[in-house]
Amino acid sequence: MRRRLFGLVVLLLLIGGLALASKICLVRTESATIIVPDDFLTIQEAINNAIAGDTVFVRAGTYYEHVVVNKTVSLVGEDKDRTVVDGNGTGRVIDIVSDNANVTGFTVQRGGSIMFPDFDAGISMNSTRGCKISSNNIVDNGCFGVHLLDSDQNAISGNSFTRNTMYAIDLTTSSNNIVSFNTAIFNANIGIGMHVSSQNNIILGNTMINNTCGIDAARVSDNTISGNYIANNSDIGIWIQDYAINNTICGNILTNGQSGIQILNSGLTEICNNTIAHNYGSDWDAGIRLDSADNSKIHSNLIIDNWRGILLYTTSPYVSIYNNNITDNEYAIRVASGGSNYLNVSDNIVMNNRGYGVGLTGFGGASDYATITRNLIVNNSDGIALGQYSNYHNILQNNISQNGYGFYVEYSTQNTIWGNNIVDNDHQVYLSTGPVNNWDGGYPAGGNYWSDYDGNDTFYGPNQDSSGSDGKGDTPYVIDEDNQDSYPLMDPYRGSDVTPPQFANRTQNPPEEEIQPDASVTVTIDVIDESGVESVTLLYKNNSTGLWSGWIEIAMNHTKDNTYEAIIPPFQYLTAVEYCINGTDFFDNWCVTPDEGYSYTYHVISEFSPPMVLVMLTLAAFAATTLKRSARS
Repeated sequence: MRRRLFGLVVLLLLIGGLALASKICLVRTESATIIVPDDFLTIQEAINNAIAGDTVFVRAGTYYEHVVVNKTVSLVGEDKDRTVVDGNGTGRVIDIVSDNANVTGFTVQRGGSIMFPDFDAGISMNSTRGCKISSNNIVDNGCFGVHLLDSDQNAISGNSFTRNTMYAIDLTTSSNNIVSFNTAIFNANIGIGMHVSSQNNIILGNTMINNTCGIDAARVSDNTISGNYIANNSDIGIWIQDYAINNTICGNILTNGQSGIQILNSGLTEICNNTIAHNYGSDWDAGIRLDSADNSKIHSNLIIDNWRGILLYTTSPYVSIYNNNITDNEYAIRVASGGSNYLNVSDNIVMNNRGYGVGLTGFGGASDYATITRNLIVNNSDGIALGQYSNYHNILQNNISQNGYGFYVEYSTQNTIWGNNIVDNDHQVYLSTGPVNNWDGGYPAGGNYWSDYDGNDTFYGPNQDSSGSDGKGDTPYVIDEDNQDSYPLMDPYRGSDVTPPQFANRTQNPPEEEIQPDASVTVTIDVIDESGVESVTLLYKNNSTGLWSGWIEIAMNHTKDNTYEAIIPPFQYLTAVEYCINGTDFFDNWCVTPDEGYSYTYHVISEFSPPMVLVMLTLAAFAATTLKRSARS
């Protein structure tokens, strides 16, 4: 009986073990490629059966799905134009909730239209890290094309966004992402957006055309927007607003919008090396517009043919505007209302603007204590305009020439204006009744250079009553009964530049070994100087008479950019020519070429080189001797 019972127990254990073994399967540990629809009919089924590291390859076709990527997998479409994931107008078409997932090679379309709280999108990323979205067509989504929420260190690159309703790409509370080389065209609202504490993102090399705005950022910090092409958007190219801090906008092209760049209620913005052109909207649109944007830096930009070049519309103190080229705008630089104190405008080229060059003509409050220095202000309606509520400025060392008015001063007082070159303006100064300003820096600093001053310089001293010249006129330059320059300069102000011009890229045509008799020689060289090149001369001498001549001077012509050219006349065979180049800037600093010695030398050669001439003479002598011998015989 016991043996039977023991046998029964053993049998039962065997049966149970076999049953358990039948339910055990091997677990796959190596990554693989799962093909849709070959292995699974839907993309979601393939993801559900994938493991971390797998690739889900999707063949061309249209897949009506809402895909949740909850594993570290790569979704790869066979052809981005023919592999379509369609959300049928609802929800998030591809929803990534896992780190290090990749999506490439799809058309992702027709996501839903609910912004809050759903964040409907073509591709959504929620609390993800290290994901890559690349080379997709993202079209016709009712809200976002791609949306990131609480997602950091992701890359969105090389995608095409078209006809998305709200934002092509939007980053919300997302940092350290790279958005690069995407194209956003004909989206109904914004190309790229950043919001709510999104930090340290890089927006690089994207193209945004025919949207409402190119880039919109609010309540963000420390982001870099560079190398983007933003054109033909119906409103603003780049709009930074609502307490955005310390963002950099550098190296972009912004053209054919209403405003190029607008900064609103945000500070510490750097705007540099951008090309901003042909932006024309309403009266208060501009290439760059600041509204309550303190401590901003605007430098090294080309701002051309906009309604206003740079506009400080509302309170924007401690702004620096320097090293910009502001040309052919309706107005160049304007401070329009109060509170923009301590403005620095320096080292800009301000030319050919139809309104004023620099205008501090605010309303509704004071904008005081500006420094305007070392600018080239040429051929504008007014060179510098100072208006109501605009006082206590320092205006120093500017070149102000060929404007309708050099200075247009109306209800502005207690400004210090000296060391400027005020040359050949239709009207040097206009003053309304009342304002009193300081038009010189006292003695010995002096005043301004006025091209129409006709006084003499035979005395010196604070009272100009000691015999001897001092470079300052003996009599004041009178503007009106309350304003005069007591120490007008006899020569243009030269400032304190002590750096001589720099030379580069000398060329000589023809080169030394190819100069034939009766051939002129063209010499070109680039001459660069921070304060401007006043003159460039070529000096040469020759020994065509057997003796060296003295130095002969030729003024080099300014042909383009930094390039100057001169032509040395032709000489006969075996003449040696030696030349050097002298450059002088507006501060009387000068430099002589070349780098490797005092002068360049070349020799005029015959059509045949000297060795060839020797050979030919030897052959001729040999032929003559042979003929002579033949004649005797």
